[in-house]
Amino acid sequence: MEPLQTVFGKLNSVFSTPHAVLASCDTPLWAVAGKSVTTIEGLGNLDAPHALQRAFIAEQAAQCGYCASGMIVTAAELLSRNPNPSVTEIKQALARSF
Repeated sequence: MEPLQTVFGKLNSVFSTPHAVLASCDTPLWAVAGKSVTTIEGLGNLDAPHALQRAFIAEQAAQCGYCASGMIVTAAELLSRNPNPSVTEIKQALARSF
């Protein structure tokens, strides 16, 4: 088991990365204090859902309530950096969501 200081050091390096996608179930609140956080609710709403939310609904791409949200937010971040990702890049980005 790693010493707590090593774990905190690794967490701090991940959390200081701009536009990092993090699993909310693995992220302590202290690690995102003072940082901008986008959740599934921040992508769209019932009146104007995000394109990925519409696509998941249209394709009936349901997972559990936690996984679907993570997949959509992760895909949105990927597409903001790379509007035309390859299949490999998509699989890499979504690897933690399965």
